[in-house]
Amino acid sequence: MRLAPLILALPIATACGDNAGSGSATAAGSQSTAATGGGATTTSTSGGESSTGDCVGDAHEACSLNGCDGDKECINGEWGPCVCPPGTSAGTTDPSPDTETGTTGEAPACPEFPPTQPCEFSCGNGEIDRCFESLSEPCDGDVLGGESCESLGFKGGTLSCQQTCEFDTRACVRCEAPGGALVSCGDVPVAATRPWSLDIASDGAALGVAWVAAADDDTATLGFARFAGDLELLLEPVTVPAQCPTAVALAAMDTSWLLAVESGAGVELLAISDAGVVLASEVLTASGAAPRLVQGPDSALVVWGEQGEAWAAIVDDAATAITAPALLPFGEGLDAYDYDLSAARVDGGYLVAARVFLDGVQVARVEPDGAAAPTATTPVPEDTEYPRLVAQGADVRLTFTDFSGGLGSSGPRWIRLDAAGEAAGPIIDLGYTPDFFGATPHVILDGETIALLPGHSGITYAATALDLYRLDAQGQELEVAQRVVTDPMLLREARAVTLGDSVVVAWINGGPPTIGYALLQP
Repeated sequence: MRLAPLILALPIATACGDNAGSGSATAAGSQSTAATGGGATTTSTSGGESSTGDCVGDAHEACSLNGCDGDKECINGEWGPCVCPPGTSAGTTDPSPDTETGTTGEAPACPEFPPTQPCEFSCGNGEIDRCFESLSEPCDGDVLGGESCESLGFKGGTLSCQQTCEFDTRACVRCEAPGGALVSCGDVPVAATRPWSLDIASDGAALGVAWVAAADDDTATLGFARFAGDLELLLEPVTVPAQCPTAVALAAMDTSWLLAVESGAGVELLAISDAGVVLASEVLTASGAAPRLVQGPDSALVVWGEQGEAWAAIVDDAATAITAPALLPFGEGLDAYDYDLSAARVDGGYLVAARVFLDGVQVARVEPDGAAAPTATTPVPEDTEYPRLVAQGADVRLTFTDFSGGLGSSGPRWIRLDAAGEAAGPIIDLGYTPDFFGATPHVILDGETIALLPGHSGITYAATALDLYRLDAQGQELEVAQRVVTDPMLLREARAVTLGDSVVVAWINGGPPTIGYALLQP
């Protein structure tokens, strides 16, 4: 079984209170910080061994995060904060033995340590303040510390610095040059400040984009815009009223665009017109989270998580629940993170896939009257996550990430299901991706599967790139994968829908976040 995935911190606005939430991410080999008494902090470091000797001596002051007012130690050739227990002080650097020869070698030399006064960053002074090599401002004003878009891993562009002294990569080039299946790529022309939740939907002729973002005053806002098939803007972005929104799902209905929103009220349903006017709204449940929507011709399925369970209801295009919320028959251990739910419409009903801890992926069928059929367990390995369903008529396809072979063989897989959620074909390997964390957005277009494989980042639901794969009806690759976008600052929330004979992909860029898109004609 693989190690637990790292959860990417999302920039949830704090002005919404407890419902807004917050998080943090710690990567292997990084530093984790904890507060100590008296307001000081200590830092522990993983991923490297200390070259200091034993901790000796009398009591000393607590080490601080920046290591500028306490005892220091030399870690792999750089000064860092001491990790000695209270009542001791850092001893002298001790030569380390050579594990191959058994002889004693010299420990790496440490550079001259900064002055011993407390280290304070002064963002805006035009200088990169530094305490020691592992703790400094990335940039300050026009001073970029020798970095550029290219050095950070982008294709090109102009790097700048934010007022917070963090890199601003919005003018860096993420997109590949048009060619092959890639028609165009860039940023969606919406002025969303720090978006963190995104969904897209297509009515066959137009594309709807919905997002949750932080406004200038850090309050959370829900936005919506509409685009033509060539991604020409049809509706300028509008703000949709919602109580402290944190996540959004979108579906295109016959007479409206339907939004399911996780908010301070629970799970809200809103129907809005092509002009962005709210036509109707309803609170479906007071405590649900992470809603998903699957559009239909005259109704839609909304699925959400609630206290470790999965629930579903059939709703109409006036945001009215046609059926009462029903508990889906999944086993115990439903994944707690975003409930890892996915759904698709099949002939005469819906399928819902959920990752269930230690039991792989389970699939339930929901009928148009809201009744949930007994759960079918797909024949995928137990150590499986990130299920994503798509369907075209009775043709249902599931992608998932398989960790059953360990970190040396993990990666995305593909399997066809029947209308009841049972396997209807073999498991197809989409290629080995080390420590693959995240879902594979995909659609069915003219019988082929168009899949976008996120590049490995080591962080859950975040990717360094999106690569386009075109698969035949048997799941075999038809052509060499094509790179669509690269983002070393990590992209996330990737979505894909068909729009006529094209495929539209949207995602949230990193550093600072913007909404990106690509128009594909595979």
